[in-house]
Amino acid sequence: KFPIRWARERGFLYGVTGSVEEWRYRNGLDGEPAVGLTVQVVDLPAQRVVWSASGAKAGWGRDTLAGTAQSLLKSLLKELALK
Repeated sequence: KFPIRWARERGFLYGVTGSVEEWRYRNGLDGEPAVGLTVQVVDLPAQRVVWSASGAKAGWGRDTLAGTAQSLLKSLLKELALK
């Protein structure tokens, strides 16, 4: 909660927070990357979540965890309507 309080005290209107539910290479011959993420946009003055998305993605054996996570994050953020 500290970063949200810090941002609110400085007049920021929105904050982005999230969590990582899965971050690993799966067991097996190819060791595919597996990632699960949740992202939230918070209206700081109102102290409420105004947008949220969760997803999971598995890559191929040649893919990296970071690359798989970036791809998932990009697809989640496509749904965020910005004005």
